[in-house]
Formats: sequence, C-alpha cells, structure tokens
Amino acid sequence: MKLKFTASRAIFTRPELKVEAVSYPIPPPSAIAGMLSSIMWKPEMRYRINQIIMINPIQYSSVMRNMVKSKAFRQNRIDIERDRTQRSHRYLKDLCFIADFDILADDPIKYIAQLNRRVDKGQSFSGVYAGTRECTADFSHPTGEEKPHYTYDGTMDFGLVLHHLNYIPNPKGKVTWKEKGNIVKGDVEPVMFHAIAEQGVIQCSIS
Repeated sequence: MKLKFTASRAIFTRPELKVEAVSYPIPPPSAIAGMLSSIMWKPEMRYRINQIIMINPIQYSSVMRNMVKSKAFRQNRIDIERDRTQRSHRYLKDLCFIADFDILADDPIKYIAQLNRRVDKGQSFSGVYAGTRECTADFSHPTGEEKPHYTYDGTMDFGLVLHHLNYIPNPKGKVTWKEKGNIVKGDVEPVMFHAIAEQGVIQCSIS
C-alpha cells in the first residue's frame, strides 16, 4: 500500500547532534510508521516501511530560536532572562514523499480497508506531524502521476539513518515503556540503515 505525505516544513532530528537541531535529509522509517499510526493504530498490528519515494527536491530552511540552557526540575526554578540562548534549527522545506508499506497483522486486508476509508475521509486518531508538533503534515492517496524531482536522477547516498528502536528488557535499564498493559524497564538500542536513493527511491529493508 502507498500513501503520500506533504508538509510545508519538517524536522527529523539527527540524534548525534544534541545542541543544534538538524533534520535528516529524508524521513526515517520509524517516523513514517509513527505518522501512519497517527492515522490508524491497533495493538495487534504494526507497519513495515518498504520504500520511501522522494517527490520534492531536498531543501532546507534555518530558524534561530530562543531556548534555555538549563533543565527544569521541581526543586529549582529557571531564570529565563539569564538562561536564555539562541540555537539554530535546520528544517526540511516543502517535504513531499510517498511511503510504500505493509501492514503486519493476522488479517491485513481488513486493516488496509479500514485505513483506506480513514484516508478517504481525512480522519486520524491524532495530529499527523512531520517530526514535531509544530510541523503538521497532510496525507492522501497518490494520484499515480507523482514522480521524483529530476535532482534525484542517478544514485544519492544519504549515509546512516535511524531505522527503528529496539526495546530490550533489563531490570537495571534507564528507560521504561508499556507492553501488554505492564510497565517494562530496560534499554533502547537504535538500529541504523544505509539510506541510498536510486532515482529517488529508497529501499528500507535491513538484514
């Protein structure tokens, strides 16, 4: 199944850059799965992203934002005037891509029909965001006339991009999450993949 997403701006923050927020040049598969889950989600299903088809050329825009240097805790207050600092955020501009994906479930045909109905009506469980809440995204069925921009001719190497996160149970871990109604403690392991676009099409499968 394929869906088209568009956003006037997007930011899929690279985890290795902690001070300045810089977006990946492409949406990571885990982010796309999150956008799809905002449209429709059931506990017994999950999304597998097969391909990302980039339509619009990669463009960036930079914004300077006022932020604070300190972390807020209950026991201390932040002096905004003294702690304020300016940091740059690098966004993707005029993002448009098509996600080719499968629904993994016992009866995927049923969920595909439900998803199609929701897309036709423009319905979503929550806001669909291109990275963060300030970057809203629109979704629709592809018309079949969309083609990657000519700048994607040939091969483009985007390097390592986050594919998904593995949640590993560990009683001494620093992260908690909910699994089958229970709170689980453990660690999070990022899984990366080498993103290479051939004529604007990125294969997301990993070994």
